[in-house]
Amino acid sequence: MGQTKYIFESESNDTGSFRKFVITPTNYNRIWALNLVVFTVVVISAHFFICQEFTNGQHQKVFTMVSVLVSLALIRNPPIEFLSIFRSGGIQISAMRGCILFPTWLNFKLLQTDDFLPRDSINDVIINEGFTKGFKVIFYLAVLEKDKSDLKLVFPVCLALIIAKRSRKFSTTKPLTKNPILTLDPSLHNPGSLI
Repeated sequence: MGQTKYIFESESNDTGSFRKFVITPTNYNRIWALNLVVFTVVVISAHFFICQEFTNGQHQKVFTMVSVLVSLALIRNPPIEFLSIFRSGGIQISAMRGCILFPTWLNFKLLQTDDFLPRDSINDVIINEGFTKGFKVIFYLAVLEKDKSDLKLVFPVCLALIIAKRSRKFSTTKPLTKNPILTLDPSLHNPGSLI
């Protein structure tokens, strides 16, 4: 049996009108610690390089601050994704990829992205299947919205990581397309067209 890559948690209220599903990487703390070490090494290296190259103290401060801000923007926490279901209201799809220096509660307040879909705009919630490179089949949860042709993925970050990992096993020469699941060959839907 394979190792679990994500922790799935569920919570609800006493009346059953609200349910929340959370997906967190199992090695969240390890990745956070590694990212913090990488951030520290990058900032110290950049500061050392800047001090060697620039003799003006004002330039050193500016370039050091720029290197810290760029590092904070590029080195982030692993994603945590949520699906909140409100019985009479709709569903909310949320994700949080926070700053490695902020505490978790502050990341949730400042950096969580939410997408609320009212109940009236939802046509159906489905489990769909798609193909990755190497013709591996994956299953994913999606929402069909009324008057829209695209599917709304429920856990898009975790799905993208799974696709990228499975695709690396088969091909390392071509990059993964932006959305490989929704760009299937139309001839696959009609077997008679293959003859």
